[in-house]
Amino acid sequence: MKVLIVEDDPWIAELFSLVIRDLDDSAEVALFASVVAAQNHLRDMTPDLLIADLNLPDGKGLEVARTLARKAPASRRLLSKLVRISLLLVIVGVGG
Repeated sequence: MKVLIVEDDPWIAELFSLVIRDLDDSAEVALFASVVAAQNHLRDMTPDLLIADLNLPDGKGLEVARTLARKAPASRRLLSKLVRISLLLVIVGVGG
């Protein structure tokens, strides 16, 4: 499984990465902290799963999810947002 994680908080990014690798030790995980870096990576890679922060320093993770939805409609996309102390995860299907 190929996984793209777009998260500007290194602790949360690493947490997601550890969970994915625990579920699938053969997973290929790519970590990026910005929309631009993730969009550039999507030119060469089509992940099976995207985990993206909604609010990134240079834009919204939703932009990355939309790009992936157009490129690979069958991919899974998960958007996250830190809300107070807890992490709210919302699974979304993003149309093109």
